[in-house]
Amino acid sequence: MALDALRYGDSSKLGEAVTDWEQMTKKLADLQKDAASNLKAKADKAKWAGVNATVTREFIAKTAAEFADTHNQAESITKILSDTRGEVIGYRSQLNDPITRPAQRSLTVIDTGEGSLTVTGNTRPDCSHPFLMHIW
Repeated sequence: MALDALRYGDSSKLGEAVTDWEQMTKKLADLQKDAASNLKAKADKAKWAGVNATVTREFIAKTAAEFADTHNQAESITKILSDTRGEVIGYRSQLNDPITRPAQRSLTVIDTGEGSLTVTGNTRPDCSHPFLMHIW
């Protein structure tokens, strides 16, 4: 990850994604409960007869199980996004403190890309010219 992307990147989009997935996970939990308590429960109690009885009962059972699987996957994605957001914010905090300290010593940290950086010294214009040094 590029230094500037970590330092200045907009983590609000990641926060929005976490919120969206949390809401979707809740909706999928409701669908899972509905599929188990209504769809599958009613199919299990029904008196099936005929050629399609076994096929239909199995289809409903598999469909209800798919809602459970989908809910579990959504929970996993939500946790991954939430953990990632927390880690990015934590890394940003850990990174900004050591980078701001050199600025207090007239040093600048520059992102050179591909995960590397350069530290350069800042020279004050009023101290670098011999004429200006004598005026002060």
